[in-house]
Amino acid sequence: MNYESLRQYCGGYHAKNAWVCMISSFVTLVLAVWIAMQDIDCSVYRISVIVAIIIIVKNSPIESENRKLDEDEKIVYRKKAIILACFIVFIIVVFDIIGLNKYSDPIGIGTVLVAVSQLLYMIRNYENYV
Repeated sequence: MNYESLRQYCGGYHAKNAWVCMISSFVTLVLAVWIAMQDIDCSVYRISVIVAIIIIVKNSPIESENRKLDEDEKIVYRKKAIILACFIVFIIVVFDIIGLNKYSDPIGIGTVLVAVSQLLYMIRNYENYV
């Protein structure tokens, strides 16, 4: 499972220019990794992953401006996003319990990236969410 698997069903911000996408993804990734590395007891990192999961479950799917989803696709994408989010929580908890944080941390960071992408979309399209 990777970042794109979850992102495919959740949707989010799509930059009009590739360089904007690369810069915003890079900044988000650097911040997420920095938080994970600086947070000694991991509370901020873990809370950010929990908040990311909540954002993903609440807002998925977010449609691309380039491809609108019909009602059946929205239902299917939402179910898949929720299943993947639950699976991610399960994997992170299991890996943390058995001491494999070096595997669970990147999964959590990828999850935060997806949620940030959704938040960026909602900020950009604020009038649709008020």
